[in-house]
Amino acid sequence: MTYNKYEALLGSVTKAEMFANRMNACVEAVRSKGEVSRRDLLAQMPNPNYYLDLLERFGVVKSEVREEEIIDIKYDEYFFNGPARLIMNPDQTLTVQRASSYSPATIHDYNIEKCERTYYNGAKMVDFHITGKQTVQVKRKYWVWKV
Repeated sequence: MTYNKYEALLGSVTKAEMFANRMNACVEAVRSKGEVSRRDLLAQMPNPNYYLDLLERFGVVKSEVREEEIIDIKYDEYFFNGPARLIMNPDQTLTVQRASSYSPATIHDYNIEKCERTYYNGAKMVDFHITGKQTVQVKRKYWVWKV
């Protein structure tokens, strides 16, 4: 019987072989391409970030975060009795900040639906449903072979 060095760590020979195969695939992909991102390896293995982060911790690869394209995403948020700050901007956009710990979102092509609720004790609450589009900067993490 041959001893697999990952067997004690992972609990079984099958899991150790699977781990070793995925790790080798990551090493081979980074070495052959020079740099890879998560989406480059998704077809070969599930959760490639785990294996690439391990390789980075051991000093085999290094990572870089790069800003890439700017895209519009769908914004669909409900505000129930919460302290939300809504600011109408001169350029026909809306700035929404849920609380001080959240970063503000600038929404364009927005629609605000207002709903008033009355409770049995006579208290009135106003809820908002805000939809629109938010422009965001896409950042992608790349792993590069360390020479």
